[in-house]
Amino acid sequence: MKPLVAVLIAAGAIAGLLLQWPPRPPAVRQASTPSAPAESASLESTALRQISEEPRAQVERQWTASDLDAAIDRVMSLDDDEARKLAAAEVAAQLARTDSAAAVEVSDLFDIGRDDGTLEHTVQMWAEERLPEALKWAQSQPPGPSRDQLLARIALVQARRDPERAATLVAREMEPGTTQRDAALSVVREWAARDSEAAARWADEFPHEGLRQRAQAELARAERLARY
Repeated sequence: MKPLVAVLIAAGAIAGLLLQWPPRPPAVRQASTPSAPAESASLESTALRQISEEPRAQVERQWTASDLDAAIDRVMSLDDDEARKLAAAEVAAQLARTDSAAAVEVSDLFDIGRDDGTLEHTVQMWAEERLPEALKWAQSQPPGPSRDQLLARIALVQARRDPERAATLVAREMEPGTTQRDAALSVVREWAARDSEAAARWADEFPHEGLRQRAQAELARAERLARY
């Protein structure tokens, strides 16, 4: 993952690319002849207007595939806030297919994906690939509901590998509330599939009776599934 600082200061390469955006279609490049300069200029102007009116998502997809540096710089150059966020979301979506960490960084840079669960999903994919890095990033976020949602996604991934550590993450890093309780039940569910007795011991420590009862229901369900 290339640092964003390097991405954003690569002025020389980016400037050259920006001068070529939007790209001329082949018809325009072939239309320029000495005998009809005025007609050629008119065709070029019309073609450029048509390209600029294409769906921005399609343009950003093409740009991201060919040059990430230019794509980010292009997004930052947009004056309209809504257009900038839409373009950034498309860049992040393209990155998420191959580099979740970079997608998270782009989302964080442009402050997108926090309201619709997109960032949480991308962080979960990042945790599947490189859990320590994803966890460190999530822990660095400001305390609050958004951070807890991120940690809950990571705890789910960790519970499938090391449920005891996932339990510690939920208990110590997340704030009390619905998100923490749901994350705890997810850990119990995964833990019970591996070691039901250890999961039951942890569930017995839950401070709220209602949560303990829900955990016991998860344990009972895991036991029924184990019989088949």
